[in-house]
Amino acid sequence: MRMQDAIEGSHYMLKAYMGRPQVVQYAHMHNSIELVYVVRGHMTELFPMRSCRVEPGQLTAFYALNPHRCIDTSEDTFVYGIHVPMARFLQWDLPREFVSRLTHGEVLIEDNPDRRLLDETQFGLWMKDMADADEDRIEALYAELYGRLRRMAAGMVAGSGDYRAEPQSLQRFQVFEWDHGAADEQATQWDKLERMTMFISTGYRESITAADVAKHVGVHPNYASSLFHNAFDMTITEYITQRRLAYAYRALTETGSTILEIALEAGFGSVRRFHDVFLAQYGQTPAGIRKSQTPM
Repeated sequence: MRMQDAIEGSHYMLKAYMGRPQVVQYAHMHNSIELVYVVRGHMTELFPMRSCRVEPGQLTAFYALNPHRCIDTSEDTFVYGIHVPMARFLQWDLPREFVSRLTHGEVLIEDNPDRRLLDETQFGLWMKDMADADEDRIEALYAELYGRLRRMAAGMVAGSGDYRAEPQSLQRFQVFEWDHGAADEQATQWDKLERMTMFISTGYRESITAADVAKHVGVHPNYASSLFHNAFDMTITEYITQRRLAYAYRALTETGSTILEIALEAGFGSVRRFHDVFLAQYGQTPAGIRKSQTPM
């Protein structure tokens, strides 16, 4: 059985939500950096090979193109969340180590009591900006998000904080979206990076190469490789492999497909290559993961 693997949302959409997250059975993905701030209660997100429980006052950041799903919340949980489009995130002058850790699949959790009141207030204002959908305020929101991530990155590098205003009522879960659309699809290096990641994300199960990715955006392979590595701190080929592994991990835990079927569907070409790459990434064989993981 071939697993559905759609990327959710527009490639250029800024999205925000607030309320109690819904526990879901299957993982999802979207090409953005996701920020989650827990105001009260707790929530647990499941990622490949690990789960992360987030407590009140903690800010979480992760690359949401890695499969993830909410598996637990308390009845009083209230969170704020924002999806920052990858094309916008890559334009920001953030520390290379910080960007690299996110794009390589780390989940960063900041626990800084000194920022709690400020973060609760700031996220609440961002939700209002999104609901009002005023273009100037959205641009201001982007600037503030950039500043918040720079602070998070600075704290991570400096070792301050721990990395790993209360809403008036427990409101219904709400979602706000701002889609920049085709008008922002300019032929810049950032747009090329976005188009490269989306081409890979929709075609990695086929026999695509770094040269195919470069051809898709109309640039020389050497330029594409340099541009991609500077942004993601990994090669195009490594990124393709990362996407194939994420798909395979989901298939192992969500479907009854055989390991051979999964290896071929994910684009590895052979069971042996799939076995070797999977073991190197996760420290367990595909069969071992299937035995040890509770099906989603």
